[in-house]
Amino acid sequence: MKTKGMVKWFSVKKGYGFVIGEDGQDAFVHWSNIKMDGFKALNDGVSVEYRLEPSDKGMIAKDITLVEEA
Repeated sequence: MKTKGMVKWFSVKKGYGFVIGEDGQDAFVHWSNIKMDGFKALNDGVSVEYRLEPSDKGMIAKDITLVEEA
């Protein structure tokens, strides 16, 4: 099931960051889990959809896609 959220912060230099879900839960983002063509990076504050997966260190966002604003 996909979750909606927003990019809290993402470092292009480090290749990772965090998203915050509509429920307020933070999840780790790695560039390899971003589903887009070309250079994979996310701008702060952008709306995204993703699948949550638990890990030893917390939740990880997988299959991240941008949400098209109407």
